[in-house]
Amino acid sequence: MGFEDIPLLEMVGLHERYRPKQVSPVWRKLPPNWEERLERLFSENASKIPSLFFRADDIGAWGKGFHAVLRLFKHYNVPLALAVVPAWVNSKRIEKICEKIDVSDKLWNWHQHGWRHINWNKNGKKAEFCSARSRDQQWADIWKGQAKLSELFGSSLLPVFTPPWNRLNLATLEVLQQLGFQAVSMDSPFPRGAKKTIRLNNFRVVLDLHTRKVKHEDYAFDELLRDFEGLLTQKGIVGIMIHHHRMNINSFKFMDRLLSFIRKYSSNPILSFREMLKNDAG
Repeated sequence: MGFEDIPLLEMVGLHERYRPKQVSPVWRKLPPNWEERLERLFSENASKIPSLFFRADDIGAWGKGFHAVLRLFKHYNVPLALAVVPAWVNSKRIEKICEKIDVSDKLWNWHQHGWRHINWNKNGKKAEFCSARSRDQQWADIWKGQAKLSELFGSSLLPVFTPPWNRLNLATLEVLQQLGFQAVSMDSPFPRGAKKTIRLNNFRVVLDLHTRKVKHEDYAFDELLRDFEGLLTQKGIVGIMIHHHRMNINSFKFMDRLLSFIRKYSSNPILSFREMLKNDAG
């Protein structure tokens, strides 16, 4: 039996009883024809598929779900941008990760995900970096996180910053630029006023797979496919956001087919943050 024939759960190292604590309604039950519908969407729009990247948020301690995601992406040889929360890791946790994988593998694009991933914005949408924190406070948090991850990951750490909840303000961008970051990854444009002074790139994600909310659970998969249709209309490089700790077995089945169909129908490669930084520099 060839590697391609290995059953998915065996390939990613999960038991059929694996259950995450939280999961979006879309993954509780997939329609019987979900795989056929997904492939049809990609086959009928093959010429439109943009250059893509995948970003995995909330990286911290080693776990079964985390290992399964890495095994899946390694199987397809697809790069993954790993957004690490500095306060969630330490030398022992990195040692554990290093026991399981090669941290220096070019597929893994380690970068900074805030500092503690806590919400400081008590009167609006959740954000760790917002007007509730002064510029000096933001500088201190980002600097601490940058220093810690640099010590733990060394040259494998990329100068990219993903803000928790995909939100920040102009002061955050100014601090990031001062600290030597080259890019930010968000799901929206930079705040007003950034064009005048900010030279950072924005590696934008446009599709959320695992923290998504749905209006009607019975139509959750339909909404997901409509989002994918919208993705195919995007210009430039387009990002897809995943959260390993919210991926159940259905999520892994979908991700397996998604990666397979992208490889089958897209003429564009799935990019890494490392490549995106290098291409911009060139």
